[in-house]
Amino acid sequence: MHKSKLIKLFRGLSRSELLEFGRYLKTPFFNRDKNLLILYNYIKKYHPKLDSEKLDKEHFIKKITGEKDTKTRKIHDWMSDLSSKLEDYLILIETRKKSYTRDFLLLDAMKERKIDELFFRNVKNIGNKLDNSVERDMFYYFYQWQLKHEAFFYSSISKKYKDEKDIAKTMEYIDMFFCAVKLRYSGEMAIQELIVSDEHSIALLDEVLQEIQKPIYQENKLFEIYKLTLELFYEKRDETYNKLKSLVLKHLNLGNHDEKLTLLNFLMVHANKRLGEVSLQYTKELYERYTRELFELYVYKIENDLLLEDGYITGVHFYNIIYLATTLQRAEWLEKFIHTNTKYLNDNIRESTTNLANAYLHFAKKEYRQCLLTLLQMDSAYSLQTRTLGIQCHYEFEADSEVLTLECNNFNKYLNRNEKFAAFRKEYPKNFIRFVKMLIDAPYKKDMTKEKLHTKLNNTKRISARYWLDNKIDELRI
Repeated sequence: MHKSKLIKLFRGLSRSELLEFGRYLKTPFFNRDKNLLILYNYIKKYHPKLDSEKLDKEHFIKKITGEKDTKTRKIHDWMSDLSSKLEDYLILIETRKKSYTRDFLLLDAMKERKIDELFFRNVKNIGNKLDNSVERDMFYYFYQWQLKHEAFFYSSISKKYKDEKDIAKTMEYIDMFFCAVKLRYSGEMAIQELIVSDEHSIALLDEVLQEIQKPIYQENKLFEIYKLTLELFYEKRDETYNKLKSLVLKHLNLGNHDEKLTLLNFLMVHANKRLGEVSLQYTKELYERYTRELFELYVYKIENDLLLEDGYITGVHFYNIIYLATTLQRAEWLEKFIHTNTKYLNDNIRESTTNLANAYLHFAKKEYRQCLLTLLQMDSAYSLQTRTLGIQCHYEFEADSEVLTLECNNFNKYLNRNEKFAAFRKEYPKNFIRFVKMLIDAPYKKDMTKEKLHTKLNNTKRISARYWLDNKIDELRI
């Protein structure tokens, strides 16, 4: 029973949807089988977890039917019927939320019944609604094509509606829809290539890029945005990035929610990639620039309610934000962010991620004792970050060099015996440990200079807390 389709559907319902579905079943137009309502009320008691042993097959059948025979078809038929009712209810509420879906279903109903006047009046109304919308994404062109398609193939022979049957406009919208879709998916594929080095051959992309040079495409800046996005993947020029960023932030309202996320993610991937490249060929100025760039994009997503994914902030995004804010010494902003947004973390990572965030906050506020105490509450979820931050605290706290060396050695031993981390991941903390020891020894070595340490740091490709280490070199009295 727990693994049945019916229970899986019930698990997907919110509390308000569950109650509304009950009212749906009580309405004679939708349901006249009282057994389905009995079954609904039984399952409802165990929502939302639906993991009670009373939902086991034997308990369930005995309680609902009063029979002991677990092979009875009666209960299986009820479950199947209730599943169908629940699917119908889900379709209803989705249609209620998606106005264009409803509009086109209504067009189908009028076409089926040959209600010519209302059909073409609705065609005009839907067209006006599309034109009055600010969105000009691929779905805009899809709906415009679908509208022209329905009108062109409508079977009315009345000359009154001949102007509505515009094949040239139908073809124009399908071309624009194809170009919009092709450019967006090409951008997604380019990101995939960037992240996992997985090359793809994109058919007809050159033709699409040629097509969008026509004047009709220039009216919609999304086409230029996607064109620049693709250019940036293959020619990493700062002026292209700056132009792309300006266009995205100015014309973000042209896309729906998902497209807004896609466009901002394009920018963030580029900024993050440049930050990684700068780390490999380090210059402080560029590192600070792209750290600010990435942080500002996160702030923009937060301020425009674009950070949540399915109602949650992912652990990766949350950590990136607290790390960037700490690096940029934005302690006051970070404190407000933590206070406001930890509730959006998934239950299984909320405690550990919140503790880590508070540790970084203490570090940003130079409260190193409190930071160390907070790190003691951490589990193994963020072990590398926790141990790295702990060593940074000990260094800032001006602990005895022997204590700091002991912490470094313990961290190194942990890395050596822990096989769950890939070798390249271990390089970052291992090089960090090695460099912290250099900082400890530097005042006692006559031939060591800041310039030499900066050179060593710049030549180290994989290292944790690079920016912090760079600043600690500048603070050395040698």
